[in-house]
Amino acid sequence: MKKLFALFVIFAFIFVLGLFCYDVAMADSQPPKQAYFSAIPDIPLMPNMHEIEEQGFVFDKAEGKVIEVLGFLSAVNSQKIHDYYQLTLQSLGWKPLKNNEFQRNNERLLMTIEANPRGTLVRFQLMPMSRVIRR
Repeated sequence: MKKLFALFVIFAFIFVLGLFCYDVAMADSQPPKQAYFSAIPDIPLMPNMHEIEEQGFVFDKAEGKVIEVLGFLSAVNSQKIHDYYQLTLQSLGWKPLKNNEFQRNNERLLMTIEANPRGTLVRFQLMPMSRVIRR
């Protein structure tokens, strides 16, 4: 009887250990979760992009919110960024207006891509359709 109990305990231990190892292996194989800009939670950060939260802003106006967010990439060319957001934003319901300008419902989204020696800065400006900010 003791041998049977010992075998049961060993089997249970191996089974639980196997489940734990499976969970760890599956966690490593899951794709990373998509990150989004903090002030515009439905605009995704491109892979390897970091938000520069301290340089963004949010204004509540009677016509609607005016929001600016910035992201930084260290080693991606401007065309790849443009292509990524052209595809991604359209899949989220944004319709392209002009180069790097999009509309969804009564909102306009402007994207500016600025390359510099350290990397690329991507600026998004979200505003009501009646208001456009140019830099």
